[in-house]
Amino acid sequence: MRADRILQQVNQLASAGKVQEALRACREGVGRFPRDLPLRITLGAIQHQTGAHTDALDCFRVATELAPTNVDAWYCLAGGFKAVGRREEAISAYRRTLDLAPDFFQAADNLGNLLLDSRQADAAQAMFARSLAINPVNPRALNGFGMACRNLGRADEAIPALQRAVELQPAYAEAWNNLGNALRSVGAVDESIEAHQRAIALAPGLAQPHNELGVTLTQLMRLEEAAVEYEAAIRLNPGLAAAHANLGACCVLQGNLDKATACLREALRLDPDLDVAHSNYLFTLHYRHDIEADETFRVARDYHARFAAPLAAGWREHTNVRDPQRRLRIGYLSADLRQHPLGFFLEPVLECHDRANFEIACYSGVVRPDAVTERLRAKSDRWVDALAFNDDALADKIRADGIDILVDLSGHTSGHRLLAMARKPAPIQATWMGYLDGTGLDAIDYLITDELTAPAVEEGGGFVETLWRLPEVYQCYRPPSYAPPISPAPCATQGFVTFGCLNNLAKINEDVVAVWSKILLSTPGSRLLLKTNNLNDAVAVTQTRERFAAQGVAPDRLLLEGGAPHPEFLGAYGRVDIALDPFPYSGGLSTCEALWMGAPVVKLLDRRFLSRFGASFIAITGLGELLAETQDDYVRIAAQLAADPARLLALREGLRERMAQSTLCRGDVFTPQLEAAYRTWWQRWCAAPLPAG
Repeated sequence: MRADRILQQVNQLASAGKVQEALRACREGVGRFPRDLPLRITLGAIQHQTGAHTDALDCFRVATELAPTNVDAWYCLAGGFKAVGRREEAISAYRRTLDLAPDFFQAADNLGNLLLDSRQADAAQAMFARSLAINPVNPRALNGFGMACRNLGRADEAIPALQRAVELQPAYAEAWNNLGNALRSVGAVDESIEAHQRAIALAPGLAQPHNELGVTLTQLMRLEEAAVEYEAAIRLNPGLAAAHANLGACCVLQGNLDKATACLREALRLDPDLDVAHSNYLFTLHYRHDIEADETFRVARDYHARFAAPLAAGWREHTNVRDPQRRLRIGYLSADLRQHPLGFFLEPVLECHDRANFEIACYSGVVRPDAVTERLRAKSDRWVDALAFNDDALADKIRADGIDILVDLSGHTSGHRLLAMARKPAPIQATWMGYLDGTGLDAIDYLITDELTAPAVEEGGGFVETLWRLPEVYQCYRPPSYAPPISPAPCATQGFVTFGCLNNLAKINEDVVAVWSKILLSTPGSRLLLKTNNLNDAVAVTQTRERFAAQGVAPDRLLLEGGAPHPEFLGAYGRVDIALDPFPYSGGLSTCEALWMGAPVVKLLDRRFLSRFGASFIAITGLGELLAETQDDYVRIAAQLAADPARLLALREGLRERMAQSTLCRGDVFTPQLEAAYRTWWQRWCAAPLPAG
């Protein structure tokens, strides 16, 4: 029987659903005609269909050797590589397919999706654009183009493409889901919810739309509804690690740290390579009062060992000119160059850098730029959209830009690029501000701090970075121009003292609740104002009241409020006599804001770096006596201050002026101290011996 007749028989058997018979017949045919290309490609296709992916891959590889210019053979080989998870080889094979057949838009679509999976959003966008140039009414390419644009922070381009995809194919659940994600990126949350709900209606068995709807609801602080969606996603796909991780993040916002920890551990059990879940788990541990610094350090080193250490083999010698006095290129890397605590701390530094001696580049991972982003951009010498690069490409970009000192401003917080840092693109690398601990990465040389935040006795142990202590304070605060004036102390007119905390609810753990309850019960008539976005959620409000009630605090002693626009949020300090800092995860921006609005801050210090954050802010404004060494001291200091209204009034009157004159609010004083650190690091690097070889 001729090869073409065998192929015809194989196809008839396959069409009749007799797959195993077709497989046997095709295998026999290839045995008789080993150089027949159609038979070999068909054999590979059937093997792929039956799950024998390795056999299929071998078959397709032989096909490309038999016919090096055959488009179908290369296309099938690419699919074979993809099926066994060999992504880079699949990408290469799809590129070869397109070299042979430039108008093969299906190959362009598949390549675009692989590039997306590889976090090469810019290359993926170009590939989907190529596909659409060939076939403009291709919903799959429109969907991919939209995803790539969103990943690049270009939701304004993503939304029309995704809308066109669902217009062409109204039942395209994946595109509806991605449209919901893009709409969420621009703040169109109602439309985002509708798109996710449409995806769920079209594909009720699909877990991902439930997961993404949960993300949108979480942003709205509709936490209980979000939890329902995450749990629905998990029921549909118990192995969806992202849903477990997102449920954990939701539980953090609700203040349920036990469940949050359990969810994140399950996410990591399901997908140990989910680096975002590792960082989220590590971040969540910092909220817990029952976790010591050695445990968070161990988890940070686990992250390093799994994700960062393997990259050290690719480190290359740096060619930066070793002149100790030359103008230095400083790079700041962060996803939070926007209306965020980081923006209030970084802006005065960028404004006051000595441009004769330092050139400043910002590598921004901001998804939704805002007015603060634009101000920071204007104060930079160079601005790079880091979202346009995967970690490899971003590291290459930083190296090509000749950055001498690269400063991470995110740590293990959302949107970080620690794995770009792990590739050691700059000769000197540091972490600063964005994260209240060490990163655990060998590639990061320094952690910027000060003596009160990290006393010298804390050196080593919990840090791989060298702790570099600035002389007074390690951050610089720029109060917003819209901050309202300080109002009189509310106790003067109300007849009772109001304590307050405007921090994330996750920071208010059981130890904090117990200590604050003691303060309230020892201060007759006092109230406690808690104001945070988390308390927009009715369940969180109820749970918070129950937690304090268990300590004997009556519900009417608590003032629980949700978030508000920032000017109104700052105005809430007009109803606070004394701010209480949570522990162990203390407040940074919230401490500055309380002080700026005239509310003295009582703070508990312990051995952990994150619990001491903000201590130097309080001390530098002359309130060092409000720093407690023990929980009993904390209760005593707060109660004694509450019992002395005259002192409260005096503190409130002069606090803003003292703060404004301190280094904490003087970028022109603080920034030269930071630059002196940079210069010293550089001089040390220049003096170090060159690498051998």
